[in-house]
Amino acid sequence: MARWQLYTGLRVSELLRLSIDDVTPEPASAASHHTIEVMRKGRKPGYVLASASLLDETSGYLCGHRHAWLQRAQHRGRPGEHRALFINARGAPVTKNAYQRVIGRAGQTLGFKATSHLLRATFACMLLARLERLASQGAAINPLLMVKVLMGHERIETTDRYLRAIAVDACVLKEVLDSLLSGSQ
Repeated sequence: MARWQLYTGLRVSELLRLSIDDVTPEPASAASHHTIEVMRKGRKPGYVLASASLLDETSGYLCGHRHAWLQRAQHRGRPGEHRALFINARGAPVTKNAYQRVIGRAGQTLGFKATSHLLRATFACMLLARLERLASQGAAINPLLMVKVLMGHERIETTDRYLRAIAVDACVLKEVLDSLLSGSQ
């Protein structure tokens, strides 16, 4: 689930609404990505792009863990068929609070505060960096506008808030790194 947020920028509510049908690409398709329609904040339609590698990994989850968890649920007399993509070990759809607790514990184990919102913001920052690199190589794109669309933001100012953390002047960054490196020698 975390990888889905990192690779697509989905909000938790959007992630939890994904169904099996959303991630099953057409058999003849060998594309590098799959476009998935989602219901965005404010019940507005939108889409995300899921890479072929993310879909392959998800297919492994569907055939492995998800299938086993549904079988176990059926053996224990629980309803065994959910269309929700992400389910828990008991065969029930994952809840927002449970997912956010797992993300928090994982971050704590690694020594930092992690949140599902941080995963989404990381996607935005990584995407902007890649798009700016493409634009600097001559691609006729507006990187900030593309991030806005893929994040499902209504206003560009909202996207700007996500990206403010990486908006560091390159000259200032070089000076700081030079002083740090020269002081350690």
